[in-house]
Amino acid sequence: MKSHLLPRHSRPPHLPFILARSLCLLTALLLPNAARALTPDEVPSGLEKSDWSGICAAHQAKQHEIKTTETGHTAPNPALGWHITWDHSG
Repeated sequence: MKSHLLPRHSRPPHLPFILARSLCLLTALLLPNAARALTPDEVPSGLEKSDWSGICAAHQAKQHEIKTTETGHTAPNPALGWHITWDHSG
């Protein structure tokens, strides 16, 4: 039986990106409030500004947390798009 789909090597390489982007846009259109991230200055209803600042600070710290792995350590830096790893010797 012949498949009507193109073989993997002959598909355009950007197809997964286009599909993912389309899904994000569709989600943003259907759920505009859920798709938008709040900034530290935008306090959600029901929270005090100090509570929201604490939540944002904890989230920021967690994003840069150094984690121990089987082979050493790893530390992400999402702002720069870096992911640094090093072994137990430093």
